[in-house]
Amino acid sequence: MGFSQPIVLQAIGVNSHDIREMAHRLGLEAASTDGAAAGMGTMSATPLPSEAAGAGPRILMLLSDPSETEIEKAVKPPISAGLEVIDIAAAGEEADTSLGQEFMPLLDQYQMQLSLSAATAYDSNVARIFCQALAERAAPPKCDWPMLQIAVHEALANAVIHGSLEVGSFSRTSLQEFETYNKEISTRLKDKSFTQRRVTLSARWDEDEIEIRVQDQGPGFILDRQAGAANDFASERGLGIIHEAADLVQIQDGGRRVIFTFAC
Repeated sequence: MGFSQPIVLQAIGVNSHDIREMAHRLGLEAASTDGAAAGMGTMSATPLPSEAAGAGPRILMLLSDPSETEIEKAVKPPISAGLEVIDIAAAGEEADTSLGQEFMPLLDQYQMQLSLSAATAYDSNVARIFCQALAERAAPPKCDWPMLQIAVHEALANAVIHGSLEVGSFSRTSLQEFETYNKEISTRLKDKSFTQRRVTLSARWDEDEIEIRVQDQGPGFILDRQAGAANDFASERGLGIIHEAADLVQIQDGGRRVIFTFAC
């Protein structure tokens, strides 16, 4: 993995067994555990050796079925990333087997991360929490924060509903179609094979711009650009709003990842 800084795992409502299991999934070697049995634990962990040295530790906050208050704690300094412990038995082994390879390298690339189950992301106002924390940590005064939050909300909604839950779009012209759409969402929210998929938000920033990355574990999608119409983005799962709000939008990983940038 070659991660450059020591790792400290903290936990809210996560038992010691699950803390160690998460360390294993992340590709970390557990060094010690303190107070984890009570659900409020801290564990030192060691990444694979790296030439970089002298940097302070990165703190990962582990969460279990978190409330909005707990999610807020997971994105406050000095926390680098909040990571929900998902139900592997329900989601399937493939849901987290590559967690270390996919999640850990982002710690060297992004200053703030939040990885939640689709169920938690659906039930909580994650866009508001994430953007509020981002504004406090990045704080470029010229950034259009209302538009950035709208873009994050749209990207997150796409990742949860269309990605993780695999619920298609609807035309918004028929009440019956809208009712069917909502019923399908309700049905999928009862199925842990969908709701225990991960949705991960990452952010990095400097004086000139903020970049947001939203990743899901759904089947992805293909943008239809055959017609070359101005509504290409708008016709694909709300991406038109993100495209209008952000300065640059990239769709990657077969539609499972959207990266957008705001100039500040």
